[in-house]
Amino acid sequence: MPDDHDLLITMNANLATLIGAVADMAKRYEEMNTRLVILERKDSGDSEKFRNMTAQIQNSLDNAGKITALTSDVDNLGEKIRDLQKKSYILDGINALGIIIAAIYFKVTGGNP
Repeated sequence: MPDDHDLLITMNANLATLIGAVADMAKRYEEMNTRLVILERKDSGDSEKFRNMTAQIQNSLDNAGKITALTSDVDNLGEKIRDLQKKSYILDGINALGIIIAAIYFKVTGGNP
């Protein structure tokens, strides 16, 4: 049977091994924690980039909608201008007819009203 001295030496060796293992585990924990912080920062930056890209895509979609509405408004304006031009041709014809009637009237009446 081992004596007390041998048991103390064995316990001391085992305790030194245990302390070394705990110190190594603490070191690995710190390394993993550092890696995690770096990954969280990178993820945060990636998330911000993703949010910015999403906002840019939404702005592009909004602008596309505005362009579509503007194109429709321009088409409607063109149609209204064509309608106005047709009405203008009719008014020009009525004015010409009025001038012809006035000319005939002045010719027939000799210029007296």
